[in-house]
Amino acid sequence: MGRLAFWFWWPAASSPHRIPTSATIKGIVVNLREVRYTVSRYVFILGAGASKHAGAPLMAEFLDKARELFAANPKNECSEDLARVFGAISKLQSVHSKSELDIVNLESVFSAFEMADLLGVAPAVDGLLDSMKRVIAWTLDQTTLFNIKDGRIEPTPAYKAFAGLIFDLGGEWGMAPAFTVITFNYDLAVDVALDTARLRPEYGLTGASGRVNLFKLHGSVNWLRCPSCGKIVPDPIPARLDYAVIKPLTWSELKKLLRREAECCGKAVTGDCVIVPPSWNKAEYRTDLVNVDFATLNWPLSML
Repeated sequence: MGRLAFWFWWPAASSPHRIPTSATIKGIVVNLREVRYTVSRYVFILGAGASKHAGAPLMAEFLDKARELFAANPKNECSEDLARVFGAISKLQSVHSKSELDIVNLESVFSAFEMADLLGVAPAVDGLLDSMKRVIAWTLDQTTLFNIKDGRIEPTPAYKAFAGLIFDLGGEWGMAPAFTVITFNYDLAVDVALDTARLRPEYGLTGASGRVNLFKLHGSVNWLRCPSCGKIVPDPIPARLDYAVIKPLTWSELKKLLRREAECCGKAVTGDCVIVPPSWNKAEYRTDLVNVDFATLNWPLSML
């Protein structure tokens, strides 16, 4: 079974407590049942690496994977952005020889690009930061594939077990307690698992309620910004596919197959996805997510 590394939190009368856990789903169930009579709310935090089993590359291997995909398919919808990013990375070689800059790690490279853009020095070029974000989204799209079974998107085994755990815990209580899943990942693997389990994940962008709050603090590959009102609008997860599909599909292939797009202000919303890049300058992008409804957590946001 796949492994999910996360923190499990619950509020106490005076101050929150936390249990660091890195275990299989079976181990998680044991931990939760031990405290089931003392909690009123479950909060799961999924850190970087939780979607590794779903195909999403880690920070240290992300750019190598993007380069590999680019080499295999040099004429793709993201080729211009890929060429711009890897051209800029090659210019960092001279800096790399005189510093400890890791030009393979995604976070280090993006931070270097932001600093260069701030100072107006090489390798900064127009559109480089936007290209980097598109490369992140494209790489995740190409590596996180979805199997289709009986007309439905099939979640990964580990995330399916995780969603099943939440569903079962809700049943044990007689009525579903408030569940919140916080993730720092951009991909849709956990979104699909929760949706497939009929848990109706709610991103906290619209004020609507669902059985599970899914707060994606760094954005998501299915979030788009309405050009008219500026709101963040999520692309819906399809419930069923009325097509025979014999191979795993990317998220972009699913969208084309269904011909479905996010809508706002009476028209379709397209464009770049809304993500907070992995860099030192996250505050620059944090205003994108200022409307996420964290009030349902019932504990200090400073804990994040």
